[in-house]
Amino acid sequence: MSAIGSGDEEKVAHLLAIDQGTSSSRAIVFDARGGVVATGQRSFDPFYPDDGWVEQDPEALWQSTLCAARDAIAASRVAPSAIAAIGIANQRETTLVWDAETGEPFGNAIVWQDRRTAERCDRARQEGMERELIEITGLLVDPYFSSTKLEWLLEAEGLLAKAKAGKIRFGTVDSFLIWRLTKGATHATDATNASRTQLFDIGEQLWSEPALDYFGVPPPVLPEVRDCVDEFGIADPGWFGAAIPITGVAGDQQAALVGQGCFAPGLTKSTYGTGCFLIANTGDQRVHSKARLLTTVGYRVAGKTCYAMEGSIFNAGVAIKWLRDKLGLIENAAQTQAAALRIDGDTGGVYVVPAFTGLGAPHWRPDARGLVAGLTLDTGADEIVTATLKSVAFQTADLLGAADTDGVSVKALRVDGGMAVNDWFCQFLADVTDLEVARPVNTETTAVGAGLLSAVGAGLYPDLESAAEAWHLDRPERTFKPRAPPSVRSAWLGGWHAAVQRALSVPARDPLTGLLDRRGFMSEAGRRLQQAERRDGSLALLFIDLDRFKQINDGFGHAVGDAVLHAFARVALRGVRDDDVVGRIGGEEFVVLLDDTSLDGAKRVAERVRTEFRKVTVDGLPSSFAVTLSVGIAGSAHGEKLEAFMARADAALYEAKAAGRDCVRVDRAPVSRGASRGL
Repeated sequence: MSAIGSGDEEKVAHLLAIDQGTSSSRAIVFDARGGVVATGQRSFDPFYPDDGWVEQDPEALWQSTLCAARDAIAASRVAPSAIAAIGIANQRETTLVWDAETGEPFGNAIVWQDRRTAERCDRARQEGMERELIEITGLLVDPYFSSTKLEWLLEAEGLLAKAKAGKIRFGTVDSFLIWRLTKGATHATDATNASRTQLFDIGEQLWSEPALDYFGVPPPVLPEVRDCVDEFGIADPGWFGAAIPITGVAGDQQAALVGQGCFAPGLTKSTYGTGCFLIANTGDQRVHSKARLLTTVGYRVAGKTCYAMEGSIFNAGVAIKWLRDKLGLIENAAQTQAAALRIDGDTGGVYVVPAFTGLGAPHWRPDARGLVAGLTLDTGADEIVTATLKSVAFQTADLLGAADTDGVSVKALRVDGGMAVNDWFCQFLADVTDLEVARPVNTETTAVGAGLLSAVGAGLYPDLESAAEAWHLDRPERTFKPRAPPSVRSAWLGGWHAAVQRALSVPARDPLTGLLDRRGFMSEAGRRLQQAERRDGSLALLFIDLDRFKQINDGFGHAVGDAVLHAFARVALRGVRDDDVVGRIGGEEFVVLLDDTSLDGAKRVAERVRTEFRKVTVDGLPSSFAVTLSVGIAGSAHGEKLEAFMARADAALYEAKAAGRDCVRVDRAPVSRGASRGL
């Protein structure tokens, strides 16, 4: 297709941009100059089957996308044959697997917000893999990314054998939509989406063999990686009434980077949707972050990769939805601005830390949970609403501070997304970051970016820069200038950081059993060990493994396995004192820390728990299947570090398992002398 300005191309060329998001699917029909002709939007609801779990029905995701696109085309009154190309932007990291023959999904999509693989990520860090994965993929180890989600799906659904045989397809949302739109003719993704899987080597620009091996991902499941401007197949005419080529694809945040015209190093955008994502263009230079930000692909066109640095906030717009749907403090998002204006932005010292699914960059704490601090009898709905708005701006300031530490100096901030229409929020964001904040005419820049990529792919423009110039992306609708004094800004951030530290200090809980998780247990056990040292006391540690647990999961299903874990947690809590510590540190492994207890007393506790657990019945588990425990026990030694203490108990557990199931072994290393009471 010829570039704009030649012949009658400008009169007939239109573009369909699809923006598939976390809670809705949007579609916009653009004319060739970037004007919005018509829009369509369909919402759908995620599922929250357990604490920290977030899923979506793949069919609802597909149908919402298809209907939104059809709505936009119908409203535009543009003939489908006049649509030159389709561009796709999508929620990233969300992971799907489907049958290679039928296209039927296996289970629900695991959404980017999902934290179920937090323990698996802990194990990866303990195994020393984080540094290698950062070097290969630019990404920290976190449940956010697709790698552990895919590993979980292949194991949980029993799909590994089929995957190795090439009977399974994996994809992020873009791949799934391309597969559906082309009726299985194309299994592909683009470089930006691939870069968010933690399976892609961003330096070599290909799937990483070491990452695939580590996470147990068979190569046949993977899509082909293409440029953001490329041929992704033809949408079947049955979907929209004409065969339309798909010529542009990018993850939603990278699409917004394009849609904001951030084509030069240092240009930075921040998108406020369900989450908040700040991305700074770093050009052809890959910046290695020292401040726990992410290095990612900004876009790849004509085989040339533009890198970017990213900070991710998991809860932004979803926090406003929480105010509306769960607390009932507002009826719609627009009321947040009125609330802030009524109190002149003064929350009376109230801070909200919206860590509903953990904290993202620069903390990367999936175990953190939300917190409201500073409540008084004067606190009302307006204060909580305003504090929630402010929390998103505070987190943005933290990301910018981290970027500055990495040598990425941001001089101005381009904002977009649903929250960016709020004038009060944009002004506060300028005040707290001490930056000019520019808002574009069309804040749906994700769709703009998808449209721009497809326009270049369709040949309407020779490159992104000329397309952006024609679409007037350099003309903001409004610019907000900072006006808060430095002392006020410093006080705001000081209060915010104190609230964050409170949220981070709350003991971390295992979502399945309610016990302390590994991080929470290590924190509490370290504190107890220091106390014992000061008073010359003694601790005993039980390292417990549920025998044959893999057989339970494989033979009777994960629901039965989960019920067994629940049952053991109840038995363990009943078998110890209130001031003892019980944790689940991974899979079927549990730990019990007994205060002021001798080794003989600890052994009696172990025997009591084993005896009680043998009496437990679990629905779905035959009575003939005996669930037993192996236990290793160690006592604390004076001056010993927690890791060494736990290693001795773990070694004793290894001896117990080597001796056969249902055994107890005690490490008899010397322990500190002091008062101890037997149990």
